[in-house]
Amino acid sequence: MTTIPTTMKSVLVKENGGADKLIYEEVPVPKVSEGSVLVKNHVAGKSGLYKVPLPYTLGREGAGEVVEVGPNVGDVKVGDRVFYMSGSAYAEYNKVPVGYIGKPSGFDRLDYDTRWLSSSAR
Repeated sequence: MTTIPTTMKSVLVKENGGADKLIYEEVPVPKVSEGSVLVKNHVAGKSGLYKVPLPYTLGREGAGEVVEVGPNVGDVKVGDRVFYMSGSAYAEYNKVPVGYIGKPSGFDRLDYDTRWLSSSAR
């Protein structure tokens, strides 16, 4: 059983600019709620040219392992390896709505992101 910490590291953007504006900060681990899961991130994508309101955590897409589930998440369970596209992937953990995750079989961790992005409509 995985022990979930109360805090985690996250890469935050509080003001626009270059890499010198990125902040590596300790923040609370999100709490699951109805229809969401907590994913321990293993990989995060580096993409996107979209505007996000400040402040925010970097990373639109990621992949990892489900470590906690909220009510009404269908067949998703603790231990499932998943990929997602919902934001905040540059953190140790991410609360993800179950509708934004996929559960592929036969992929290793590093394949998740590449396969998700290459199969998405452009």
